[in-house]
Amino acid sequence: MAVTIHSNPDEFTPSDNPIVWTFSSDQTGQANFSFIVELYIDGVLDSNSQVFPEVDNYAHFDAEEKTTGLTPSPSINQTSISADASNTRLVNIKVYERYGTPPTNQAFATSAVVNPFKACISNEQMQIWDSDDYKVGFPTSKFLTDLDDIISIRTGADYYLSIITDEWADLTAEIAFKDITGATVTTHSEPISNVNNFTQLMLNLDKMVVDGVLTQLQADSTETVEVYILRQALNVWSETKIFSINRECGNRGRHLMWLNHLGGFDQFTFTHNDTQTTKTKSNSYRKQFGNWQGTNFVLDAYNAGDIGYITTSDDSIELVSNWITQSVQNWLVASSYEGVLVTIQTALETYSRVTIDTNSYKLEDDFFEELINVIIKLKLSNARRSPKV
Repeated sequence: MAVTIHSNPDEFTPSDNPIVWTFSSDQTGQANFSFIVELYIDGVLDSNSQVFPEVDNYAHFDAEEKTTGLTPSPSINQTSISADASNTRLVNIKVYERYGTPPTNQAFATSAVVNPFKACISNEQMQIWDSDDYKVGFPTSKFLTDLDDIISIRTGADYYLSIITDEWADLTAEIAFKDITGATVTTHSEPISNVNNFTQLMLNLDKMVVDGVLTQLQADSTETVEVYILRQALNVWSETKIFSINRECGNRGRHLMWLNHLGGFDQFTFTHNDTQTTKTKSNSYRKQFGNWQGTNFVLDAYNAGDIGYITTSDDSIELVSNWITQSVQNWLVASSYEGVLVTIQTALETYSRVTIDTNSYKLEDDFFEELINVIIKLKLSNARRSPKV
């Protein structure tokens, strides 16, 4: 009697994609044979499923239906540079072989624990998914974003980066502030907790001045910010991300953030313009001309025809970027239009939820277009209504 687990999901795997184990038994010829799969979430039994052999004595179990709903999303309200993204669950299965007359549970095997995190990638990406690509350990380890370019951020806007840190000890986020010539103005080393499976970094130049990470003079001299992960103050354990500081006068835009398909927050500052519009809808009923007042039938034009009794208002905002490169445009539309938890930053540590009100995008090609920008329309969350009369 033996159950063998042949394959496990990746140790860190997107929660909203297939999370598949395969297993077999050498007792499939027994009467009334089936597998009973117990699913454990954070060490607690969540559910039982009956699974029958599919190919010879092999079967599989997919936990996606459960992990999609039970895995939490990260949030953008952290107050420190480094925080636990808090976007994972601990998941494993116990597989019993069940047979006999009547059938009863027999031998079992327990799988390794995996860490689904809130993300959803394409089928093509899932086919080749390897969390080592996004796990600290090498100078090529990626942050959870497809952005490869340097983007421009206002001094009071947030810049987020997430990476799998796998509860490693002795990790720090190394931040270098550089001036217009590329010389280092100052540096900061931010400790990363060794209990973080996923670490989320949040960099905001104005907030770092408020928090005493750097002085106002140092902030004023900063033109670019470079970030990477270091271990034991010696080994570079991630790629380096760079963003520039936008201090142009006449900024009329807004700063937008969203959760991307990889489970990290992306962001972009639309500096050119924002235009707010409001769509109203009036509800009314039709009333006849004339009504009774006591025993008199009175022709009253004021109280006849279409009578409005409530008006609802929905606000939208259109954001316009400055001129940008083809690669930034291609990343921006693909990431934001397919993102979720879309948020406008209205002030330091103040945010407003929005939804994207455009249902298609085009990847621009600078072979055909010399000047490229992005215009995005959003629905604001502050719907309102008039008094109902």
